[in-house]
Amino acid sequence: MPHSTMLLAHLGIYLILLPTFLYADIPVWRADNYPHPRNQYVLCKQNKPEWLCDPDGLLDNNAKDILNLVLEEMNVKYTLCPCSAWECESNSGGYYTSVILAKKIETGTNTSQAALLNNAIGFVSELDKRWSFKEERCEEGIILFYSRDDNTLLTYSGKTARKVLTPELIREITEKAGQHFLPDENISVGLLKMVGDYRQVLNNHYVPQSKHLGGEELIGSTIRPLPYIFLHLFLLVLSVTLFSFLGN
Repeated sequence: MPHSTMLLAHLGIYLILLPTFLYADIPVWRADNYPHPRNQYVLCKQNKPEWLCDPDGLLDNNAKDILNLVLEEMNVKYTLCPCSAWECESNSGGYYTSVILAKKIETGTNTSQAALLNNAIGFVSELDKRWSFKEERCEEGIILFYSRDDNTLLTYSGKTARKVLTPELIREITEKAGQHFLPDENISVGLLKMVGDYRQVLNNHYVPQSKHLGGEELIGSTIRPLPYIFLHLFLLVLSVTLFSFLGN
């Protein structure tokens, strides 16, 4: 079985490949040296354990402070514990969402869309396995990952989180925020919009775009700010949605 298919069978992922823009050579991150936002917060450019890691300083301090506050309140106060009663008794926090940012991750010499896809999926998959946030109890974690120079924006959701935050909803929410991840745009606005919408979904307050438009099907019924190609894969009981942007 191809490596990417093996990974996809275990992940709930929605990936966007943005237009490619060239930057000067910069250091790249690997999953084995990317800092842990809770245990290595200084390397994440934070003053204390947070749910945001931005080691390359893609966000200014004000945007970082706002996103830190939003994530902490969302994880601790404003989403309900989705696990069993005995698991929630000792830790009543809700779903745990983290935001992981990088200028570039290690990709090798192959920069095709397929290679970028495999690298992004592998990177987040390894982070999830290596980190194992101690706060998590029943695979309720969500990772929002953005790599600027690889032009990738990816959301990973654990098995429990995926029951509510489905690939279709992730796709719709990513579409709505996608324009904020283009060059010269403010990625903090896009991140805050996505995190805010995820919170609404997890609290059952989100109204899908298809309902606003009066459609019965979520897939293909959204207003698209940019041209996209969609590929839907259904593997076993998991549904995985991949998302590719046509840059040319």
